[in-house]
Amino acid sequence: MRMRRRRRRSFIIIACYVLAPVFIVVLMLLSPIFSVAEVTLVGNERIAREYILRELGLHRPSAVNIFLYNSRAAISRLDNHYIESLEIDKYFLARRITVSLVERRLAGFVEFSPGQYLFIDENGLVLETSTVLADRLPIVVGLDFSGFTVGARLGVSDERVFENLVAVSRLLSRHGLESDVVRLDLNDSSNIRLFIGDLDVSLGDTADGDLKIAILIEILEHLDGENVRGSLDISDITRNPILRHLT
Repeated sequence: MRMRRRRRRSFIIIACYVLAPVFIVVLMLLSPIFSVAEVTLVGNERIAREYILRELGLHRPSAVNIFLYNSRAAISRLDNHYIESLEIDKYFLARRITVSLVERRLAGFVEFSPGQYLFIDENGLVLETSTVLADRLPIVVGLDFSGFTVGARLGVSDERVFENLVAVSRLLSRHGLESDVVRLDLNDSSNIRLFIGDLDVSLGDTADGDLKIAILIEILEHLDGENVRGSLDISDITRNPILRHLT
């Protein structure tokens, strides 16, 4: 009996030695001193900060324990087609979390029924549908498709169309013309057309694109903001541009 009591006492003492540090560590981890002090968000332009932090469970940082926060699970919960990539970094000593995201770049709109538009990125991914065109970006025509799924790439009969869309979209972005082009016609890959106001611009193909756009900008500056009705052919850089006015 006495031996049994000694064993029980020894077991209790050993358990205390083993469990006490664990208990102390758990208390420390759950202590407010390990709550998140600061959340930094970088890379968002279109998507609201409040929405991102709420979906990631970081809208009330002081209620989040930096050691217990599961960043991988949080990322899996955030489902937004405008997000191309997202990373969460935890800095334990500073009690800081940094959220870094890359947004997909909206390239233009595709009308799929009267007054209803697909918002697509430069790779043809359908980001959303809407009846309101909130951004000053071109309406893209010449995409032959039978259906679509939001969050998936638009299925077109000619994949070269997307190659041209990428090239032209980046050209316009580089030269600051995205908001000036009201329509982008990709029906003919050898004669891509840009519509700036009432001016129909024949770009030809995407070869020497930067030079062609530079020529276009020079002509537009020469017109000094005048809304010209007509056509402009800059498809062949070996010859002078041809501007035809319509009365």
